[in-house]
Amino acid sequence: MVIVKVKHFSSKPSKINGCKSSLISIVLLNVWVYNVVIDNQTLKVNTMKQAKVLNEAEIKRVKAILQTRRYAERDNAMFDMTLFAGLRACELQALLVKNVYQEDGTVRDSFQLSAHQTKGNKAQEVFVAPKLARTLKQYHNYLARNERSIQPNKPLFQSQKGGALDVQAIINLFIKLYRDSGINGASSHSGRRTAITVMADHSINARVIQAFARHSHLNTTQRYIDINASKVNKALASVFG
Repeated sequence: MVIVKVKHFSSKPSKINGCKSSLISIVLLNVWVYNVVIDNQTLKVNTMKQAKVLNEAEIKRVKAILQTRRYAERDNAMFDMTLFAGLRACELQALLVKNVYQEDGTVRDSFQLSAHQTKGNKAQEVFVAPKLARTLKQYHNYLARNERSIQPNKPLFQSQKGGALDVQAIINLFIKLYRDSGINGASSHSGRRTAITVMADHSINARVIQAFARHSHLNTTQRYIDINASKVNKALASVFG
């Protein structure tokens, strides 16, 4: 079991990845976290305001580590949910089997999060990318090995005892995953921020990205996009080269 203790953190009111919670948040957009203790080891997770955006090499490393995990199928599905659907930790925790799968086990093209499953006090639609659909199909096959695990009202991501993972356990899981992958500054929010940045880099319309991210305001989406000198230079070269 991984235990996370925050030694230093902002005194501002905190949330878990933007979702309502009384728990202390780890490495989120408006929270500064300096030292996190995992398995009695002090780990500097992030000293920035935003979770790290993953590059292709880092994603490959994460995928390789996932295959070595005790619950590889579950953890891989959770990772892909953050990377390809932009889900937050609290949304992963709240998902039910019936949210994602039809009665015959087919993966839905999109699914609804009710107001209590997400932030903002309103229902939101999550779109399922083809890569994510393939992962979820494999995960359904994994769940189907246990008849109780595949019942419509069961949590989609279950603990060893069959109940829902709590939000803090999911956050800890991602911290350890990125630590084991040799990636600093990443959190459960990194997949979400990576997805938004990659879509922007592919010149996807900002309003489409906003719909994917389920943000009420476009300026919130824009704050997620990672900008660096290399991207600016490439943009200048393409226009004024």
